[in-house]
Amino acid sequence: MQSIEKQILHLIDVGEEVEAKTLVDIYTQRDYNEMTIRNNLSKLKQAKQITSTKRGWYRLAPAGKRWLSDINHKYANYNQVFTDEWTIVLLRIPETMRRSKQMFKNSLLDYGFGAYTSSVLISPWPYQEVVQQLAIENQVQDRVKIIRTSLLNATLSKSEAYDVWRLKDIVAFYETELDWIRHQRQNLPQQELALLNVYLDIGMHINDTFLRDPMLPISLLPDHWIGRQTMDLLIQTYNEIATLYPKQSEYARLVVPMFS
Repeated sequence: MQSIEKQILHLIDVGEEVEAKTLVDIYTQRDYNEMTIRNNLSKLKQAKQITSTKRGWYRLAPAGKRWLSDINHKYANYNQVFTDEWTIVLLRIPETMRRSKQMFKNSLLDYGFGAYTSSVLISPWPYQEVVQQLAIENQVQDRVKIIRTSLLNATLSKSEAYDVWRLKDIVAFYETELDWIRHQRQNLPQQELALLNVYLDIGMHINDTFLRDPMLPISLLPDHWIGRQTMDLLIQTYNEIATLYPKQSEYARLVVPMFS
């Protein structure tokens, strides 16, 4: 899922029921085309992530609420204890089901799975029930095997994890993000709409981190990992803006702290 789709889900979630016009008004001020926003709403509705309560009004569907909650709570994995057990997903999906296979794999990557091989994906976290649900949603449940087990000979080393999850790219991403959020903190605007735009910008960056970062156990991460530091600063700034945002604004109900 793209960051803008995740952000639209978040805004609908905190607003409980949101009119398409409100979302169009917000995003056209951010140089998005109206049709782009409406197409994203249609895509989310087709994916059964949102539902229409009446013409032009949307709320989260159960699948959308579950997905949003799951991805947001990847962040909590940084505080989890790794038990040396792995969730291993074995794929045997034919080329005739290529689209379903790719959608299923993309969903696993959103949850932080790493591709040990092209047909074996692994996670250090207990996601077996999530994988079962994703397999059903993508109609590949008969082509997927899910195992929760420890490795008999040894666990993955830091260097192996570095390769499997392509952490070199994620480190470079976080270095850029850390510079960006430090700059934003030094230049927060006072004007209401400008502050809303910064809030949404930071939200998009947080969404990117939640989707890109597998949020591995400390034992698998490189020394001096900057991911947690960067993510904490992004969330801190996001929440500070939500606290300061004018309560009389028409958009105030959509501007709330994360994990509130």
